[in-house]
Amino acid sequence: MTARQIGILALIAFAVVAVSGIVLRPLIPIDETRYVSVAWEMRATGDWLVPHKNGAFYTDKPPLLFWLINLVWMITGVSEWAARIVGPAFGIVAIAGTWSLGRRFWGDRT
Repeated sequence: MTARQIGILALIAFAVVAVSGIVLRPLIPIDETRYVSVAWEMRATGDWLVPHKNGAFYTDKPPLLFWLINLVWMITGVSEWAARIVGPAFGIVAIAGTWSLGRRFWGDRT
């Protein structure tokens, strides 16, 4: 196997495990439910600049995650899996970017 094939296989393996985690388990209470509820409140109120949770300012996290969840909802419709796919999608992008950067610096030998 070439280094390129191994890299692609690693990306596919990560994607399968990540998507399996989304499909096979419900939202994990506290973190995931909070993020989805903040994104939902952002969508419901139309206040895209400042996130809110139960009407109070939610300044614990920057709003990029909530914007991305709402962007996915605009494309696919509102669903639990659509909100949860944002994290693994960026994980795949990060792995692919790291792999590409490593290949540019050190070639296929590493």
